[in-house]
Amino acid sequence: MFNLTRYEKGIIVFLAASIVLGYGLVYFQKVHSHTKDFGVGVNAEPPLPASWVAHSYQKELPARSIRTVFVIDINKADYRNLIRLSGIGPVLAQRIIDYRSRNGTFKRIEEIKNVSGIGNKKFERIKEFLVLE
Repeated sequence: MFNLTRYEKGIIVFLAASIVLGYGLVYFQKVHSHTKDFGVGVNAEPPLPASWVAHSYQKELPARSIRTVFVIDINKADYRNLIRLSGIGPVLAQRIIDYRSRNGTFKRIEEIKNVSGIGNKKFERIKEFLVLE
């Protein structure tokens, strides 16, 4: 029926795949747009199921925010909970765990600054999400 070259067939497949991908992205944005309403943002990770968050609890922030956030006990938090903190990636999470195993539990939240890679700026960003129990 159509005498198309291999190159033309490739272009048609590429265009069809682009259309399908475009519709998929639009669908994904519509499905996940509800997270904007709660101040979480489109690129934020959804909260972990409660069964995974054994050593953290939820705390209501003051009136400036309507969202519920996780507060983490830095003496009990595991790797998965630590990387949920802003600016704490896999390496820093492991350093916190290593520091805790070498030096014992934190006595004050400010002691987390003794961990290599956590300075004053990073501490200021995460301190409201840290507790000691």
